[in-house]
Amino acid sequence: DTATAGRWQTMMEALYRVARQEAPRLTLVVTGAQGGSWRGLALLDPAPFRDENVLYSFHYYEPHLFTHQGVESSEPRERFWRDVQALPYPAIKGEESAAIRTVEDRIAADPAFSAADKARQSIAARAAIATYFSERWDAKVIDAAFDSVAAWATRNNIDAHRVLLGEFGATRNSKAGDQARATWLLDVRCAAERRKFRWSIWELNGSGGMAIVDRADESRLDRTTLDALG
Repeated sequence: DTATAGRWQTMMEALYRVARQEAPRLTLVVTGAQGGSWRGLALLDPAPFRDENVLYSFHYYEPHLFTHQGVESSEPRERFWRDVQALPYPAIKGEESAAIRTVEDRIAADPAFSAADKARQSIAARAAIATYFSERWDAKVIDAAFDSVAAWATRNNIDAHRVLLGEFGATRNSKAGDQARATWLLDVRCAAERRKFRWSIWELNGSGGMAIVDRADESRLDRTTLDALG
């Protein structure tokens, strides 16, 4: 919320002053509140960080239902995420029913859920997937968020090359979802590059399958992912 963003601003300024005093020429990266999201960056006042060696970073993992497929969630209403696989992207309306059926079948077969849990998680999954499709997630939706970051940079007279997409990524938990994941990565990467933002993907070989290494051989990079990243 706004109050949290205000406290974050104060902390960033204090950290920046100390770091800059100790390292006058080191490149420093500052970010906004709200998990480092683009919305948080838009709430950041960059005036206290004015020097040539500062980058302004934001993370992009939207929509979370797509980027965090198969991830274990501690939030009771999101426990069904563990059973989400191969969600279509872009979100084409005609594919909604099949996506819901797939997740409901996985929930029904999930031994971690009681009968009552299965009913609750199925309801939550249907609602979340319906929202995903109603929001029509595609490159245009992503572009709108990146336009907001570009507008913030313009308002504050910040060169676009000093904006860093510091993290983006999506889980890779099934072969069936590889192409949708690659399309999302491509759309996000291109959204950054068209606006001359720098970017950095999350990650090499770890958390939640958000990896760029090959599933079968972690000494190799995954070809589909590399193609999406240009």
